[in-house]
Amino acid sequence: MNNGFIGTKEHFKQMGARIKAIRISKGLTQKDVANKIDITLKHYEKIEEGDGSLSIPAFTKICLILGSDMNEIIYGESSHSSDFINLSEFSELKEYDQETIKEVINILADRFRRKNEKQ
Repeated sequence: MNNGFIGTKEHFKQMGARIKAIRISKGLTQKDVANKIDITLKHYEKIEEGDGSLSIPAFTKICLILGSDMNEIIYGESSHSSDFINLSEFSELKEYDQETIKEVINILADRFRRKNEKQ
């Protein structure tokens, strides 16, 4: 995994390209996905272009809709390891546990962003 550029514009463009490729392989339109995650088509288009903001709940929904794991979209590598939580398992967790995991992810993402800003 090459995570040296997580949080950069280039990384978001690559994530958007992965989302688009998976969506197309599933035979879904941008409008299909946007409607299912309850965002505008314009916002979803920007996500696929790597220019739109992507909240953790929206990202989780995109992964579920596309049948993809987060690792595949973030790094371009599918994770079949037991080290990673399956999204269906995540959705079965209690709300408090889901919120705790989201908070940890946000803290780590902030650290990555600050690290990248210093470089």
